Amino acid sequence: MKSNQFDLCVEAVILGISIDEISKTVAITLRQAQTTNVLTLVAENVSRFLVNEFREQNIIDRITVWDSQSEVEEFRVCLSYLLGGANRQTDMPSQIKHAIDDELKAIHDGEKILVEIEPVFGAAICFTAQSLRLQD
Repeated sequence: MKSNQFDLCVEAVILGISIDEISKTVAITLRQAQTTNVLTLVAENVSRFLVNEFREQNIIDRITVWDSQSEVEEFRVCLSYLLGGANRQTDMPSQIKHAIDDELKAIHDGEKILVEIEPVFGAAICFTAQSLRLQD
């Protein structure tokens, strides 16, 4: 897991999500806690994307980024949920298990990262992408 360069996003409110299917870019617009400062998380070359429980107020607890330096067991549950909608790999169809293995390999080889945005309240977001950056 990378050192958390996204600490500015803790307790930020997710204002909206924009997806560009052509460029495979996702922009998540945030307002920092107790300010009017607006930031954008930009994920490029997104291959899989899941948002759960998006509400009027979506407050971020933490952002975790797993990459080639991460231990697989740290993020297997998140990846299983992203691809199969379940927290366990048991009882998943073989196609999903193969997709999980393919994604694990891509992360291990440094081709992708896996990102999980955990909520205090509201939206839980996870996705695989080539990169993630914060712009203001």
